[in-house]
This record gives sequence, C-alpha cells and structure tokens, in this order.
Amino acid sequence: YDFLQPSKNEMLFYLGDVTGHGVPSGIIVSIANALFYTFADRADLDEILIDVNEVLKVKTMPNMFVTLVLMKWIVDKHKFSYVSAGHEQIIHYRAKEDDIVMLPSGGLALGMVKDISKLIKVRNVDLHADDVLLIYSDGIPEAWKNEKEMYGMDRLKAKVKEYAKLFPNALTIRNALMADVY
Repeated sequence: YDFLQPSKNEMLFYLGDVTGHGVPSGIIVSIANALFYTFADRADLDEILIDVNEVLKVKTMPNMFVTLVLMKWIVDKHKFSYVSAGHEQIIHYRAKEDDIVMLPSGGLALGMVKDISKLIKVRNVDLHADDVLLIYSDGIPEAWKNEKEMYGMDRLKAKVKEYAKLFPNALTIRNALMADVY
C-alpha cells in the first residue's frame, strides 16, 4: 500500500496483495511501488493501472500476480473514485442510512495477462459526512479463530458498522477492528 500526492488537490492511494511469500513477492511489491510512483501523474486511474500491469506482466513469473485496488480522492470536489484489479470489495459504511454497502470489485489481477484495458472499470462513489470506507486484504476475513472458524465477511461488515458509529477517526476504527480480529 502507499499514499501518493500527484498534485496539491489529489490523493492517490492503493492496497495490493501479491501471491506467495518471501523474496519473490517482496521483489514484485518493490517493482509495483516504483511503477505507481512513476505513473502517478497520469490523469486517469485506468490508464495508471493498464501501464503498471504491462510492466508487471513482463517482469513477473507466470505464477505471480497482484490483486489491487487503486483509489483517488480529489479534495476540492470531494470526489472519490477507484478501480479494482481482482481485489477484495471495498466496504462502504453509509452513515446517513446506517448501513453497509459492498462496492463492486471486478477486474483481473495485475501481471496475469498483457492487456487488462477491457477488464477494468473506474467507479465513482458518493461519500457523505461520517461515511467510512474499509479497504483490506483477504487476511482479515480469512483469519482463523480455530481449525473450523474464520473471522468471516459477515463479522467484518458488522464490526465496521458498529465501530464506524463509535469512533471519530480511521486510526481508532482500524485499531478496534484489528483488536477484534486478534
């Protein structure tokens, strides 16, 4: 994950999950991070993702890929947009309605095929005061309590709804969620 500021008025951020563990995965993470810095000044999220994918396809082994969600916040317009490359759905707590919405995912993991241009879609999200977005990797819902029980999506959504109403900022919401997972 990283946070980039391509202009005074824009925030670009992403969260990804690379297949595997160890040195090979660490190398892919390093390449991907460098690519996002390189392409961050592009205007369109899909253009950034397409270009990052092209390089990752060439630079990675066939069994290595990255699921990722790339997001942009335009400060003065209060505009949030994102594009998914096979990553987990974003959880959107809508404060006014007091409900949880699972934002569409889609796309295809980066590094799997040469051209993803027809497989990805940039989406816009209407955000309002006190709304919360949770961007996460599969490690949270797939955390094991014991040999039979995982944390699960139902519990994650319920806890996001509960904690979003109780806490005033992202850090305290994150800390409460992580404490519950542990």
